[in-house]
Amino acid sequence: LFSASSYAQPAKGDIDINAGIGAGFYYTSGSSISVPPIGASLDYHVEDRFSVGGIITYSSSVYKYPYGGRYNMTYLTLGARANYHFEVNEKIDPYIGAIVAYNIFNYNWSGEPYADPGFNFSFNAIIPGFYAGGRYLFNENLGAFLELGYPKIRIGVVFKLAGY
Repeated sequence: LFSASSYAQPAKGDIDINAGIGAGFYYTSGSSISVPPIGASLDYHVEDRFSVGGIITYSSSVYKYPYGGRYNMTYLTLGARANYHFEVNEKIDPYIGAIVAYNIFNYNWSGEPYADPGFNFSFNAIIPGFYAGGRYLFNENLGAFLELGYPKIRIGVVFKLAGY
């Protein structure tokens, strides 16, 4: 009798939890990163090749104003996503996906009131997007992932829970 293990190839009921760091369009020219884009996503496989889930990301940066203060910028994304998975081999899980995300951007002044140029604002928007990604599993439950597209680039670890 022979048996084979299939680490990365998804099956109905599997759950993938991604935790990672990224890069993207969260900053303005001349700003410095306070908190790099960090986030997590969860994908539930409703079928072997199709998963749905959610994502949350957060980042912040600071722009030091030349006249005695700074702007603090924060960016929060909450979204729903859907993925189509391709069959490659037992350790690699490539996929393409679509996302619809609610984005919250805040730009606030911190410093002397007389120096405030008056650009405080918040911006909220629903933004759709697409991405391509892949997971490489080291064993049945742990691996790495990379996604390119929306929200630009994410890389991190993936935890796979089989058959839920």
